[in-house]
Amino acid sequence: MTANERNAAISEYITATFVHENDALGKAKKSSLQKGIPDISVPKAVGKLLYMLSLLQKPKRILEIGTLTGYSTLWLAQGAPDAEIITIEFDPKHAEIARSNFKRSSSKIHLLEGDAADLLTDMITTKVEPFDLIFLDADKDSYPTYLPLIIALSRPGTLLLSDNLIPREAEINSPKSTDVQATGVYAYNTLLALHSRLETILVPTIVEKWGRLDALGISIVLPFKQETKSVQKDSQGL
Repeated sequence: MTANERNAAISEYITATFVHENDALGKAKKSSLQKGIPDISVPKAVGKLLYMLSLLQKPKRILEIGTLTGYSTLWLAQGAPDAEIITIEFDPKHAEIARSNFKRSSSKIHLLEGDAADLLTDMITTKVEPFDLIFLDADKDSYPTYLPLIIALSRPGTLLLSDNLIPREAEINSPKSTDVQATGVYAYNTLLALHSRLETILVPTIVEKWGRLDALGISIVLPFKQETKSVQKDSQGL
């Protein structure tokens, strides 16, 4: 058994034992696949993790950047059924399917369609109320661009969750310059590590049947402070 095969078996075991989709989640996944959308939503176990973190955070306002067809949105909504959820999607086809999927949920979900950076900037300009939980799962090369906008829409104690923080094929922390998604992710990771208003850890996750290791970033927004952080290196310089 290869490492990936073992990882896939572990993922299957965790999902079968601990993850149970409600009706809205199951139908959302099925309808998206039937309409030809690639199966690139968060893995079921990551969805359960989003639900549990949302349940622990007890947010009143949730912001999601990257709706796809709403599978992750529904997991967040399940953990915070009374929260107001604003989710942003660029692709009109994905947005249309997501709106259909949201009809199966009683949660207060508002989908904004368009460029995320523009919409986030508009929120900052209009001084919307800060969000208690923010989930980032959008175009990876734009992650560094989104971070200062996310911080501006946060408060001390906001929980920032960032998906796909270990790129698929690139060498760890040494991607090719032509791989804009991987370089964007590692630049974002460095920003998370050095940001004076964030405490962050990456939690390894498994991409289900492929057995590929990924990671979910979990960050807490801190009050303003002056000191800076530096990335620690081990004795081998790695």
